[in-house]
Amino acid sequence: MTSEPLNDTAFRVSPYVGFNWQFAPSWIVGLEGDVGFANKKTTLDGVMYPLTVSILGPADGSFALKTTWDASARLRLGVLANPSLLFYVTGGPA
Repeated sequence: MTSEPLNDTAFRVSPYVGFNWQFAPSWIVGLEGDVGFANKKTTLDGVMYPLTVSILGPADGSFALKTTWDASARLRLGVLANPSLLFYVTGGPA
């Protein structure tokens, strides 16, 4: 078993877009989303796939983790406390 971490870094690009609409004097509704792209692969030699048991002794294979992309979309609902302060809640799938 190895204790090599899987938290390596990679160059990442993540475009973001959003839109807000003020539908009453102090209410805001919005939609936003992003998609991130990276290309990083980490391989751990001598490690079996997690939660498997080897009846033949120590692991002699390898386990790899590849990061490619992720995305999220969120809705926003907010209220303007004053012209420069917005309180809001947001949520959605990632």
